[in-house]
Amino acid sequence: MKNLKGKKLVLALLVLFALAVSGSTYAYWASEVNGNNQTVDNGVNIGTGEEITIDITVSDPETFSDKLVPTTVTPKSGETNSITVTYTVTWEDDALLDGVVDAEVLANVQNIKVANVENPFGLISVEASETNPSTIGLGETVTFTFTVEMAEPTNIEQYNAVANKEITFNITFEVNPQ
Repeated sequence: MKNLKGKKLVLALLVLFALAVSGSTYAYWASEVNGNNQTVDNGVNIGTGEEITIDITVSDPETFSDKLVPTTVTPKSGETNSITVTYTVTWEDDALLDGVVDAEVLANVQNIKVANVENPFGLISVEASETNPSTIGLGETVTFTFTVEMAEPTNIEQYNAVANKEITFNITFEVNPQ
């Protein structure tokens, strides 16, 4: 019985490798979310591709009601020190992975931009919560949380580079079967 399961696992891993090498992998993904000072919840389903990149816009000045201000400032009415973005990630059942129970799940933040400029002066940070999961089971759903904050600008030039401007970034969710 163990030998049969081992053969199925090897076969499943070989099929995954063949798909990755051939470039014909599949995934399901969301494209964009607009955030505000409330938590933004969105869902992502990962299929056989095991990697999905999400484009996120968290402070479009035309639709964003609260302005992001530095964490060192006490926010006034209409301002906030942080924006929380939450994603639920589901690892879709996949016949190619029969016998695979758990996988490592990662979420990497990339390409932080302000008004289409790469993170001016490094003032914007997007931090993953310490409680984000590190594993996921096949068919399970887990939750990732990220916090967007602004550091204190040291001069008016730095402030003007980020104040009231659109903040965008990407999060790549990845599943690595074990």
